[in-house]
Amino acid sequence: MKITKFEHACLVIEDNGKQIVIDPGVFSKSLATDEKYDAAVVTHVHGDHLDIETLQKLKSSNPDMRIFSVQQAANDLIKNSLDCEIVGAGDKTVVGDFNLEFFGGRHAIIHPDFPRFENVGVMVNERFYYPGDSFTKPEKPVEILAVPSSGPWLKTGESMDFISQVNPKRCFPTHDYLSSKDGAKFVNNWLRQICEQKGIVFEVIETSQSLGA
Repeated sequence: MKITKFEHACLVIEDNGKQIVIDPGVFSKSLATDEKYDAAVVTHVHGDHLDIETLQKLKSSNPDMRIFSVQQAANDLIKNSLDCEIVGAGDKTVVGDFNLEFFGGRHAIIHPDFPRFENVGVMVNERFYYPGDSFTKPEKPVEILAVPSSGPWLKTGESMDFISQVNPKRCFPTHDYLSSKDGAKFVNNWLRQICEQKGIVFEVIETSQSLGA
């Protein structure tokens, strides 16, 4: 398995020469939309995770690409002529060589006065887990965790707690576009420290770089 990180929360997972893309949002400018993708997963409706134009380009290059998302995001996708398979917590599906399992159901609270959106975390091939905009624990072993590291809905201590609770073998930060370069280093230092305490390998993946697994 190879995991390539693009801006903010966009990830491409490659296994046995096949690829899926997760959360191609408005910040994901480096993502190649003309490559071969078997599926796209959109964890929720927010624009930093769902960009209609990017998905239209992906679908144009990959007419058979399947798109998975929650109902709220599916409404926007379908309005823009993008077929979508609706998923929720507990759902499982197979796309070629990829086994996908979904967890959670709700976005983390941003503020009590604003509604909570639907959100799913996704586990790929029983190895890699990404929670979307939540700290939903999958309640099963995780080898590689993509941990959200910045955003209006979290603080660094919560990301550290999430790492401890999931207790993966390896961990890298994502959801980081809102941090300055120096700010990200500061946050990552705290995440690295909790990983070192737990014997977890902490790695930072720069934009368009990959993690081999």
